[in-house]
Amino acid sequence: MSLKAIMSDTETQMIDGLEIEKYEMDIFALSGEKIINQLMYSRLINGFDFSININ
Repeated sequence: MSLKAIMSDTETQMIDGLEIEKYEMDIFALSGEKIINQLMYSRLINGFDFSININ
């Protein structure tokens, strides 16, 4: 099965006083059916990449 992904622009959100980068992605089958909506949050904390994916 082939997939198509559409990603939104990156935006910055304030969460508990911290600036967090937010990405949103929709993934579709070739039939046009939306398979998943994924939110990704990311921030560099003390030199480590902290990321959360929500499906």
